[in-house]
Amino acid sequence: MSEATTFNILITGNVLGDRESAILALAELFKKTEHQVESLLIKAPIAIKKKVDRTTAEKYRKAIEQRGFEVSLEENKPALHNQWTLEPTEDEIPRRSNTGKAL
Repeated sequence: MSEATTFNILITGNVLGDRESAILALAELFKKTEHQVESLLIKAPIAIKKKVDRTTAEKYRKAIEQRGFEVSLEENKPALHNQWTLEPTEDEIPRRSNTGKAL
């Protein structure tokens, strides 16, 4: 069973145009103050949304890049440990006779 690929959306902090205009536009988009956006950008690159499908990720990328900031999409890969189990395999389960004693 395969899981659908998900993405984290990261603002890289790189400005594609005028920084002040980009900050103002991003603040309006996310309904934040310019100061809050500046504080966020200090931590860049920073994930603003995690584990979203490709369509949603592309929608965010387009909206943010139109406002003047570079966006990076980081693919989430399924962890290998999700495929592992501590349950014994059939070879590891001791077989028992009808009397209940191990063979």
